[in-house]
Amino acid sequence: MERNNIEEIVKTYFEAVCDAYRLGNVESSYNKPIMELFTSLGCAARDLSGERKGQTGENIDIKLWHSEDEVTETEPFAGIEVKSVDGIDKRALMQIKTEAERYGNVILTDNAEWRFWSAGDTEMYTGLRIMELVDGQLILREDNVDLFIRGCKKSCVYGE
Repeated sequence: MERNNIEEIVKTYFEAVCDAYRLGNVESSYNKPIMELFTSLGCAARDLSGERKGQTGENIDIKLWHSEDEVTETEPFAGIEVKSVDGIDKRALMQIKTEAERYGNVILTDNAEWRFWSAGDTEMYTGLRIMELVDGQLILREDNVDLFIRGCKKSCVYGE
């Protein structure tokens, strides 16, 4: 993927997150920008945040598949748990381990911070900040853009 294309993908995602933050910082408002980000990287993404009927760890917000050809309700290779900006708390950290066991790979994000988990791990295998909240405004961490895209693509392509 060309550098200009990567920058455009991240810029589009960042602007959508900033809009959602300004409009009220509601968790579900971030699902669409995240789904569009992963779709642009080649994954199939589905918003399941309205399906809140299972036990803890069964209520993942977004499910990911490697491609549109593989989409089934029961066989995603990863899930994304979405929190509002600055919304990763102890409960989310406890729940993410259960979700990783269920889905194999899970990403926990508040859009500023991204944490990547795999089943069986007691700690995340990687994490980074793509944005910072400074004086009530989100600032893009341009120094982490390449690492962020590599992490997302790795999750999308390899399910790791």
